[in-house]
Amino acid sequence: MMFKHSRKAFASALRIVIVIVLVSVVMLSVAVHVSAAGKTLKLSVASNRPLYNAGNMVGLTVTASDFVGLQDGIDGFTFKVTYDATAFDYQFVVLSQTLTGGSSYSLSANDNNGVLTVLFYPDKQPLGYLTAGDLVKIAFKAKDTAPVKGHNFSISACEFADRNNATGNYDNVAVSFKAGSSPFVVNITSVVQKHPGNVDDDIDGVVGPVDVILLRRYLAGWPGVEIHLGNANVTNDFDGDGNPIVGPADVIRLRRYLAGWTGVVLE
Repeated sequence: MMFKHSRKAFASALRIVIVIVLVSVVMLSVAVHVSAAGKTLKLSVASNRPLYNAGNMVGLTVTASDFVGLQDGIDGFTFKVTYDATAFDYQFVVLSQTLTGGSSYSLSANDNNGVLTVLFYPDKQPLGYLTAGDLVKIAFKAKDTAPVKGHNFSISACEFADRNNATGNYDNVAVSFKAGSSPFVVNITSVVQKHPGNVDDDIDGVVGPVDVILLRRYLAGWPGVEIHLGNANVTNDFDGDGNPIVGPADVIRLRRYLAGWTGVVLE
């Protein structure tokens, strides 16, 4: 599919794609390999951790770089992620950067038994665009029965568009992948993985004030609050059966760590 439309036609065409995807009549299937306008970019994929256990959240970040010939930036894209639906469940997708020149956009993901179709486009004037850098973060959850091995996540059917400032039309951008990005391998291990302080076990793996708040609420018995006990056990304290002991001492150490106290580490 060639992006040779006006902005209005481009947005309309992409909305049609959404409808097609949702009713599962026709799926996008042809990867972009040639760009008549000479515009190219590279995609790469990275995970928030090197290893995961069954039951963990898995965060994948898709990044665009090495822009050649692009004028505004990325004015729209769609791609597929193929994965093993018997081992992972799709959770959500979020945009990783703020649009340049605009603020309103549509970002959707349709999951069809191991084939996830991601679609992005600016949808209101002024129409913004994305620059080189992280594009989206996609969250999956490894099932409790996920086999201990490397699992492939493959990206295909990539279609990226850049506005031609001279003509007002949209050009295809040819996409290639950096080494190790498609397929990207997510490794499930039986060795227990601990990420101290990441109480909420989020896809970014960031330790911050949210983790302190969540831990305090958990210890106070707030209903519905769930934490990763292994990550919350920052004092590395265990009972006689080897279970992590999580309590006020962990809150204190986590707060001191975030405050930058000298010599305070998370174990």
